[in-house]
Formats: sequence, structure tokens, C-alpha cells
Amino acid sequence: MQLASNAVPGDEPREFETLAWLVRGLPSKTIALRMGLEDITVRKYVSHLLAHFNLRRRTELIVMLADKAIKLGVPPITDPAHDRSPSAVGQQRAD
Repeated sequence: MQLASNAVPGDEPREFETLAWLVRGLPSKTIALRMGLEDITVRKYVSHLLAHFNLRRRTELIVMLADKAIKLGVPPITDPAHDRSPSAVGQQRAD
């Protein structure tokens, strides 16, 4: 079963992306770096997700999704450092 991004409350695309990274076991700080956000913002998204599903812990959220066989797909790469990598810069110059 695939979870649609509109099944996530609030700032849907970003919370959905947060959830996709969360189920891969990444801590909030790492998710924040990959998404180009502050750690507090990611923690707020996680809090919204937990409240939406009436859960208290991140682990409960991950287990719930696994129990229901919900797949989130691959989160998009929004890491600002990834966008500035030498290979990305070289590709942009070649175009």
C-alpha cells in the first residue's frame, strides 16, 4: 500500500518528505540537513505527524506504517550541499 502525500497533515509536502526520511531511520538533525531546514522545524513536523496518527513516539509511527505495509517511496533530494556538489556544478556549466 502506498501512502499518498495528501494523507499527511499540515505543510503536506514537507511533512511527507520528513516522514519518508524518518522511516529510513534518520535522526532529526540529519533530516534537517538533507532538507535544508532547521532541526526545530523537522522536530515540529515529527510532532505534527505523531499527533495526526495519535502516537507518542517516532518508533510507534514507523512500526504503524510497517504493520500496515505502507510504502512511502524514495524521498526527493533536497540537500543544499548535494545541489552544490562539484559534479552538479560541472554538469550545470557543461549545459
